[in-house]
Amino acid sequence: ELDRAKRYLIGKNDIDLQRTSSVASAVLYDYIYGLDKDEIFQVTEKYKKVSAKDVKAVVEKILRGPKIIS
Repeated sequence: ELDRAKRYLIGKNDIDLQRTSSVASAVLYDYIYGLDKDEIFQVTEKYKKVSAKDVKAVVEKILRGPKIIS
C-alpha cells in the first residue's frame, strides 16, 4: 500500500508539473512558507524516502496526542 501511495503521489506531482500555473503557484507557496525555491522539484525524492516506519511514527504521534473536543 505504501509503495502504491508513493507512486500515485509522484505521478500526480509529475502531471501537475506539466502546467505552468501549477509550477508558479507551488513556487509562490514555497516562498511564502519559507521553503527552498526548488522544493516542488524535490518532492519525488522525498516521497521515495518515506518508509513504513516513518508513517507509523506520525500516526502514533497523532493518535497519542491530547484529546481535543471542539
